[in-house]
Amino acid sequence: MDDSTWQLYRSAGTLMVFPASLSEPERQDILDSLLLAQLVANKQHDPYQASSQWRRNWAHTMDLLHWTVTASTGQEEPQEQPFTLASLLAHTLGALPGPTPATLLADLGTTHVKALEAYCIRRHAESTQLKLSFGLARNAWLIHLASIAFETAAPLDEHWLSHTHQDNGHRALTVTRTCTTLTLASDYAAERSKVITSLGSRRSREIERIPLTTQS
Repeated sequence: MDDSTWQLYRSAGTLMVFPASLSEPERQDILDSLLLAQLVANKQHDPYQASSQWRRNWAHTMDLLHWTVTASTGQEEPQEQPFTLASLLAHTLGALPGPTPATLLADLGTTHVKALEAYCIRRHAESTQLKLSFGLARNAWLIHLASIAFETAAPLDEHWLSHTHQDNGHRALTVTRTCTTLTLASDYAAERSKVITSLGSRRSREIERIPLTTQS
């Protein structure tokens, strides 16, 4: 993959792809907005046990930061055939420019996977809940985001991002898929300093660039 064309970042539990043509301030504004919305929603609702309320709170915070939801779809469906996170993300996002989710997920090293895992996996005695968000910034004012969530009885190891999931022979896994388009409705500049102050040290800890090493 040409690292000069696309850049990959993690903002808490969300992976974001940016065209390299985007300026650093424009990219940082998007990452800061996503991080603050996730953190605010996490304080109000459990993202696994109250996912609908979590999403509403997240969308409300994004709206306060001038990012308006202009399109949104969601569905819960059984997956009778084996699948990977990459295949579900690609299906949810549809045909968009940029590298594929499969290529990007394959680029994640152990350190980045561990950082993502803290937000994306919750292990229980007999099952594991998984929730991953993946997005693409078309430009400085348009974002597409996909989210995948499901619960599985199969144990997940450190290779959970590339794991092939399938039903346990008794019932199909039920997956919740959402796709959201957000548009910057007005100037973000008035919110910038307030967001940076609110994030504090979380800004440097939870936002990181992930080097792309796979060659196309």
